[in-house]
Amino acid sequence: MALISGPTVNDAISDPNNAIAKLANSKMKDEPVIKEIYLRVLNRYPTEKETKASLQLLESLMKEHALLEEDFAAITKKLEPELAEKEKARQDKIAEAKKVLDDYKAEIAPREKKAEEERQGRIRAAKTELATYDQSISEKAQQWEDDFNDGKSPWETFQHRVARSSIQETKFETQEGGSILVSGKNGKSNYTIRGETNFSSPTGIRIEAIPHKSLPKGGSGRAEGGNFVLTELEVIAKPTLDLKHWNAVKQWDFADPLLENTDWKPANGAKIDIANAGIQVSGDAPKG
Repeated sequence: MALISGPTVNDAISDPNNAIAKLANSKMKDEPVIKEIYLRVLNRYPTEKETKASLQLLESLMKEHALLEEDFAAITKKLEPELAEKEKARQDKIAEAKKVLDDYKAEIAPREKKAEEERQGRIRAAKTELATYDQSISEKAQQWEDDFNDGKSPWETFQHRVARSSIQETKFETQEGGSILVSGKNGKSNYTIRGETNFSSPTGIRIEAIPHKSLPKGGSGRAEGGNFVLTELEVIAKPTLDLKHWNAVKQWDFADPLLENTDWKPANGAKIDIANAGIQVSGDAPKG
């Protein structure tokens, strides 16, 4: 059901091409139009009384319309001087604002020109520096290879202890030479590799993607085409927790009776922790 106040009826009435609008714009006289409207809405002709009332209504509407037009014309004429004055003031404000804007543009023009010249100068300098660097890449690459061959840039295969994936069904197999073959469930994943290196201050990380016959198309990745995508690499380096790899700098013997704290032993509550790239001794052992 469509409500009288709903959009269905409202759209039908306000449609400029509806039947009522066409009747109103036709050259038919008022009485035939009234009969046509009654037939369309009520499916019957109007009575003589209804026709007379409708004609009177139309006549009163025409008079009201004429009065409204007269009132509108009078008000418009009355407001003409005021509207003209306001329009002039508006145009004056626009002209004033335009002048202020033009003056400001003229004022900053030298500064803007200088800033743009400096910007273009920096762009040219950067392009020149980039081009010079690009030209030196082959030379630097050759120098690196020479240094590597001469033993100046040693590399070491990372000895991993732990390899895991955020996908639980992933499998890791250590291959000959220290590489890792990944299999099992595939998909976007975060991989974590942990292990040790003999370098105290590593300066570079190199990832080698090695093809394998078990991977799709004998490639180096597990995607359908044998490819893989690396989106991010995070490297965290810190001293090993295995103290046998540490260099002894100084030793304390807490059993020495000459020391102030003779009972600093684990059995008496002393704790030794690795923290801040060093050894931290803490606890509440009694003083000797």
